[in-house]
Amino acid sequence: MLPGMRNLRFAVTFLIVALPAAAEDARSGWDRLADPFLGVKPGTAIRIRTTESSGGAAPETSEATWKYLKSESGIACCEILPADEDEPMQGGVSFLDPDFASPDITEKEIRKETIKVGGKNFDCRVYERRTASVPEDQRKGKSHAVSIETIWKTTGTKENGGILKVTGSKARIGADGTVEEVGGWAVEVTELGAKAAIGKQALACTVVKTTESKPDGTVTTTRTEWRSPLVPGGWIRRKESRPADKQTGMLALELDMTIVEVIPAK
Repeated sequence: MLPGMRNLRFAVTFLIVALPAAAEDARSGWDRLADPFLGVKPGTAIRIRTTESSGGAAPETSEATWKYLKSESGIACCEILPADEDEPMQGGVSFLDPDFASPDITEKEIRKETIKVGGKNFDCRVYERRTASVPEDQRKGKSHAVSIETIWKTTGTKENGGILKVTGSKARIGADGTVEEVGGWAVEVTELGAKAAIGKQALACTVVKTTESKPDGTVTTTRTEWRSPLVPGGWIRRKESRPADKQTGMLALELDMTIVEVIPAK
């Protein structure tokens, strides 16, 4: 059975944690990443093969078909049918942080910088982007969330919307002004012009590595994705690793998910 059937956190979110919708300068062309089902016809389905190992146990492989129904409130609603079940269940893919459903965004270019991807240099404009759940003039005495991101964007490639790197952190501020650090992330393109196959068809894709961490810097998730805007959901393959967490009791987890078929809507 698909990991999401045994563990609901994967039934709800199996995509990269999406960043809030974009301002034009830094995020132009990245709408498909903000909503990886943008433009997908309802009824389109993807068949996913998953190999999972939890707590050092022997890997298990399973398949399930995810049929896209609609997107609402930052969730792509899906009908999920595991290969070993007769009746589908309802699930979804979260692509929007609920803290930023109606974000207040400020953004500015802070510098120019050249970074290297796959041995090639790319000239980037670097932006600082601040996102809050409550407008600045309404925050006094209200609890709210804030994220700060640094975004490296180039015109040297259209892959990944020209976004080559993003680092960020998030905090929640209480009504009394107390600050609770939530954690941080780093998203980096590691390979451009890569190839990954769905069945016998090889597709161009971009390899992207994401690292998520606690406020103290402890890594909680490492994820590598072979991304393609041609595929519903935005990726062809996804490998994810999570260490054991004594505080929550979560076991170490290794996931390898591959889309093996795209089924057009009827």
